[in-house]
Amino acid sequence: NKNKDHPNIKEMIPIRGCPPNTDDVITAFSQIGIKLPETMFQNVNKGAGFLMAKYKGRPEFEESFFQVK
Repeated sequence: NKNKDHPNIKEMIPIRGCPPNTDDVITAFSQIGIKLPETMFQNVNKGAGFLMAKYKGRPEFEESFFQVK
């Protein structure tokens, strides 16, 4: 972790995975006293499509650059 020695970081709670498992994120936040709303991760997979929709149809946007093959 490139920020592990930063002076403002008092405690590091690693979360493995890219992207990390939702349950692991919730557990990590609860370890530091932050209760996340149960609905926070609902529909998280739809977020990218929502944000990318504004680029659809633009000549400079190449959709294939953003697809997993």
